[in-house]
Amino acid sequence: MSVQPVDFRPVAQGGDNGTSALMKLSQNCVELDARVDDVEAGIADATAFSSRMKAFRNRVINGDFRFWQAGLTGSQTSVNAVGWGDRWLFQAYPGSGGSGNSTITGTAQAFALGQTDVPVETPYFCRLKASTLGSQGGTGSIIRMLQYIEDVRTFGGQVMAVSFWAKADSNRTIVVAAAQAFGTGGSAAVVVNGTAAITTVWARYTVYLTMPSVAGKTVGTNSNVNLSFYLYNQDTTGGVTPVGTWTTAAYLDICGVQAEAVATNTTPATDFEYRALQVEQLLVQRYSRPTSQLITGRFGSSSSVRFFQPLNPPMRRTPDISFITANLNVEATQVAIYSMNTPAVGLSGGNETCVAIDLNGTISGGTPSAGALAQLNTANAFILRAEF
Repeated sequence: MSVQPVDFRPVAQGGDNGTSALMKLSQNCVELDARVDDVEAGIADATAFSSRMKAFRNRVINGDFRFWQAGLTGSQTSVNAVGWGDRWLFQAYPGSGGSGNSTITGTAQAFALGQTDVPVETPYFCRLKASTLGSQGGTGSIIRMLQYIEDVRTFGGQVMAVSFWAKADSNRTIVVAAAQAFGTGGSAAVVVNGTAAITTVWARYTVYLTMPSVAGKTVGTNSNVNLSFYLYNQDTTGGVTPVGTWTTAAYLDICGVQAEAVATNTTPATDFEYRALQVEQLLVQRYSRPTSQLITGRFGSSSSVRFFQPLNPPMRRTPDISFITANLNVEATQVAIYSMNTPAVGLSGGNETCVAIDLNGTISGGTPSAGALAQLNTANAFILRAEF
């Protein structure tokens, strides 16, 4: 239907009579109503799109602990932070002068299907726990989990609201800290922190961190905002409030982590904001991903093979590599399938878009020929990480 013009000339000169004019006006009103409906529908679509885009206010990736590409549990003895749940790192450090082994675990704990304690739609929450602890040193010992938020400019001069659902083995206070790390060659780091009193039942907490401006600072390479949750912190060595007890009995369960900019330190945090699974997976893969099954390469000798792994989307930097599973099936294409058990693995070259993976070790099941086309038959054999 289109707008019907009304001819107001006298009828004798070809104008509309009263009946015709009224009919046209009535039709025009119907057309106007339809166009108003179209405009309102467009406004509704734009509002819905704006609401969806707000999900990108959360600068934490995998805050609902949905992705565990390296496995649902992991333990490691290391003074360095190590990761399992994608984008999340875990650390138990005995401090300066400490000794013995300290083992940290980060474990995916399954939510009961249909649970209502935590209104976050995800299969898992994360448990942070030290399973063994060495002798504590004089300063700097910590038990924590953390995520590096890329680019120190993030939240600069703003109030960051860090919201999360949590419970603990007993009533415990934890510290939530954000360190502005200006990177290699950049200004000294600046740390802001706050506390949350966690109980033994699920509840939502919000910690407000007023982030300093980055004006006048020097930004180097690999700058970031280091968001940490401290189950234990011995002293103020790292600029963080002391908290907790150096014990294996303590644990922290956490889910639905969100970091967003808000107007003031009294502005309520928004509900946990979801991104489509496909979008979240792409964000995760900038920093970590498993190797693909059926990637190809060539045998360099009867005990070495090189595979080529494309990285799409590109990773943040040339990644590091480590095992997910150490028992591999390697095929000399259309010849035979061989086994390699815990070979030495390393990257011989590449960048953020493709890497060459070298395996060296004993091959059983036959003797492949140097130069033969190779195929990795094991899915998720290695994890590639491009964290900070």
